[in-house]
Amino acid sequence: MAGDGKVLRSHYYRDAINYTYGDGFMYPLVYGLSSLMKSTDDGVKWITDPDDFIKQNMATIMKSFYAMIAGVNFDPAKVGKSGGAYNLACDLVSAAFKDEILRQHGLTP
Repeated sequence: MAGDGKVLRSHYYRDAINYTYGDGFMYPLVYGLSSLMKSTDDGVKWITDPDDFIKQNMATIMKSFYAMIAGVNFDPAKVGKSGGAYNLACDLVSAAFKDEILRQHGLTP
């Protein structure tokens, strides 16, 4: 609940939420998920289930992405406007996916 007694709601689904974060923190991470997509003649497809991927890997990704956030004094506008944040998010998602593939084949990094 917000300090003024109003219920906080998510942007798109308008679900009640307990926390709110600046959009600038979220946009690069959402963009990073494009690393899990591929373009085919039939359109764009996920190369892995994004829901499962997020549940399994977001904590690890955030350990590294946190450094980007801290590096700009926790300013969501600076993170959201930084091209480096988007590149980092893509790199972190790609690395997490590669690690997942290695684990699936018994080749734990």
